[in-house]
Amino acid sequence: MTSSVAKTVDTLVQSFQEYKTQNDERFETINQEVAKKTARLEQYEIAQNRPQMTSLEGNTSMESTEYKGAFASYVRRGEEAPLQALEKKNLSTLTDADGGYMIPQTLIAKLEKDLSDVSVVRRLSNVMQVSSSSVDLLLNTTGAAAGWTGEEDDRDATDSPKLQKLVVPVHEMYAKPRATQKLLDDASINVDQWLSESVAHRLAELENRAFLYGDGDKKPTGILSFSTADTSSWGEFARLNYDTDNLIDNLVDMFAGIKGEYLNEACWLMSRATLALVRKLKDQDGRHIWQPSLDASTPSTLLGNKVEICDELPALGSDNEETAIIFGNFNRAYQVVDRQGATVLRDPYSAKPYVEFYTTKRVGGNVVNFDSLIMLNNVAAG
Repeated sequence: MTSSVAKTVDTLVQSFQEYKTQNDERFETINQEVAKKTARLEQYEIAQNRPQMTSLEGNTSMESTEYKGAFASYVRRGEEAPLQALEKKNLSTLTDADGGYMIPQTLIAKLEKDLSDVSVVRRLSNVMQVSSSSVDLLLNTTGAAAGWTGEEDDRDATDSPKLQKLVVPVHEMYAKPRATQKLLDDASINVDQWLSESVAHRLAELENRAFLYGDGDKKPTGILSFSTADTSSWGEFARLNYDTDNLIDNLVDMFAGIKGEYLNEACWLMSRATLALVRKLKDQDGRHIWQPSLDASTPSTLLGNKVEICDELPALGSDNEETAIIFGNFNRAYQVVDRQGATVLRDPYSAKPYVEFYTTKRVGGNVVNFDSLIMLNNVAAG
């Protein structure tokens, strides 16, 4: 009997110990979760109470409701006091050295999106943001030599790559949209959206032409500002001359003239008039070489690569002897450099009864690879 009672007690003690262990583990898990949530709450409160510093380079946040409200008051009524008060409060610089106030980041993001939508070359190229007046790029113009060797074989010296330093400065471009004070006083008008839409198309057209034809003097150095030759080299793009009797061969030769490493993101760039001519081309079996898309999410293709429209390029077959079609990988060929931030200076005096908004943005660009693009020049072969 005593043995049976002792055994029962041992069983109860063991069960209690197992329950206690499980319960302790459960409470420990709950305590850890509470600690994590408490830490996140403390971090959130610290972030909310931290002063929002702002600089010309746009490195810090300008997203407070207070700043956006102050900027809207400046645009609508020219009230500078709220922005100046924020500048003193945050010990920051909201004004450009040449005048004007920094645009809120939400508006800058919309402006950059609009620029990308309209400026074809920007959309296709590699874009870098900087906080200085220029960026130094170290380019490998020849490539390093390489070879095979055995585990215990001597390694022969390989040729060193030829490096070239390229300085890409940023240049100021501007737009001056104007509006009546009556329009600005209308509370139903979203002034941020109006300003972005008014500026974006003008700046996009300006920079897109500079990315193609700019001479580097107070503007980016454009792709087509460089010379062309039968084969590419540093400072020269490869070219073909337009054969009026056999444009299909021209297009095939352009496709074959680009190295395979650049074909993955390669595309065609041509004007709308040139595209109309290309879409009529048929192969020897009577089939169009242009392949229309059957899905809105998939672009139409020419020889397997998408086509982008750029009416800055001349029509193929016109009297203009400049490049009419470009094919290749623009992302590898061209570097766009954006200076962070943009400014607006409200001017109610120069164009009365209108209010002008002198909006400036700094951008630069240059070619960094001459092997990844090939040109079709608008001249007869021979």
